[in-house]
Amino acid sequence: MVYTDEAILLIREQMKQTEKKSHSDEVIEEELKQSIYDEEVKIFRLPVKFTDMELLEGRITMRLPEDFTPRTQEEIARAFFLKDKPQYVYCNPYLDFALTMNWTGHQVSRDTLFEAARDVESVLDRVGPKTQFLGRHQLKREEGNLAICQLLANALDGVTYMAMFFASVEGRLLMGSLSFDQKLSKRLAPLADEIVKSLRIREE
Repeated sequence: MVYTDEAILLIREQMKQTEKKSHSDEVIEEELKQSIYDEEVKIFRLPVKFTDMELLEGRITMRLPEDFTPRTQEEIARAFFLKDKPQYVYCNPYLDFALTMNWTGHQVSRDTLFEAARDVESVLDRVGPKTQFLGRHQLKREEGNLAICQLLANALDGVTYMAMFFASVEGRLLMGSLSFDQKLSKRLAPLADEIVKSLRIREE
């Protein structure tokens, strides 16, 4: 089948209108009533099922879309040009966010986690890309303490929203984030917050 220029333009316009409808305030307000613990969640009208996924070779669990898969080291190297690229990346082809993690060699205990998280934030504020911190939370929990911060960071292609988290896993600092275009934050920021808080550290 041969498409004329007019037909191609019409298809593109229809695709734009479909995307616009899926990102409308009415759709987002309805979707915000859902939870990752529901049987199915709509994200910009796309049906997504979440499951408790084992990460770090079973050392932690986090509730993620069930079709999130780990990227290979070759894929990570192609996607991240910076020297400090993440060790782990999980995503799928159709959602606009990904999970990245680094299980560092920095020794940190449950009791010193919050101080370590503040130190990392201070470094990001000083030497990282221009950032704007939106909020910080410290959660003391039986299933492992968790430090969370939300921030906006300038990127080459716009402004990125990041939901960062810090935990102590086997005495080492785990740093991770869920990142996406700031324009999508009305829908994705509450979702990211719920995902981050689902992190559970298994007993050694």
